[in-house]
Amino acid sequence: MGTYLHRMQDFLNIDTYHFSDDQLDSLLEEMLENIGHTDPEIRDDLIFNSFVKLILKDYVTKEQTIYILQKCMSEQYLFFNIEDKTIGDSVFTRSFSALVIATILYKDATTRNLSSELVLYAIHVGIEYLLLEQDYRGYVEEKGGGT
Repeated sequence: MGTYLHRMQDFLNIDTYHFSDDQLDSLLEEMLENIGHTDPEIRDDLIFNSFVKLILKDYVTKEQTIYILQKCMSEQYLFFNIEDKTIGDSVFTRSFSALVIATILYKDATTRNLSSELVLYAIHVGIEYLLLEQDYRGYVEEKGGGT
């Protein structure tokens, strides 16, 4: 993950940073795999902020945006261990997936790149998540923000 962390930090610091298609695809996969990382510097400062910049500044293609959205709406992300009644770290994966979904929908409100069916599905999934989520912590000592 070290190489990707350096690329993300460089990306956040340089407005004209350029990725090859393969680099960006690999970076997106690495970011998705670590979206719920328990280190707030990695999760909040690098991964989430990079998602926001990639999405809002049009670094990602429509296809990549759809891929990220579908991945974040899945059982392994937005609903990851949601039925588990113990208070654990899975809340980070769920809450930061929700934030990425919200960022994509925010961007789409002005660009209208996504199909209305996909947007409506994302809203439906978001409502389902809100009804199921039981971990309402907003901050976890030593691990930073949650939902």
